[in-house]
Amino acid sequence: MVLVVIQLTNKIYLNNKKALLIREPFLLKAKLFYLYFPIQNLENIISRTVSELISYVILSHI
Repeated sequence: MVLVVIQLTNKIYLNNKKALLIREPFLLKAKLFYLYFPIQNLENIISRTVSELISYVILSHI
């Protein structure tokens, strides 16, 4: 199992205190989220949540 973290553009969050609060919880949720959704859905998931998340955690098997 490989853990990949994709850092997204975070300029929007630089002066946003909320970013500090949501970063870790969303990373933890993302780890569980990708266990249940196939990697093919990644593109749709990212386009829906890009404004909410700073990072995505992708779990996949090699």
